[in-house]
Amino acid sequence: MNAQKNRFLPEQQLTFDPRGHQLTNINVWTPDSQWLAYDVRPSGGTFNGLTIEQVNCITGEIEVIYRARQGAHVGVVTVSPDMPAPLAAFIAGWQCHCLPDER
Repeated sequence: MNAQKNRFLPEQQLTFDPRGHQLTNINVWTPDSQWLAYDVRPSGGTFNGLTIEQVNCITGEIEVIYRARQGAHVGVVTVSPDMPAPLAAFIAGWQCHCLPDER
């Protein structure tokens, strides 16, 4: 049993913000296995996130790769496994194309 246990790296926390970092259940790693993509939601997990982010699992660097605008929300990000340029797909809510006082 010890031989099997030693095959894995110790668990390491990558993000520390007091908000939800939601992983989908498939294709969250970039093709180079260095970045992990997720959507950010306020604590509580309702579908009202504003950003899609990725964290570098080696350096801890965090990048915002998409920010919702005009009243839209985003979530459920997946990453293409194809190299060289990783592409992300996610659900984006409707955008309000109205005057600011009509929202």
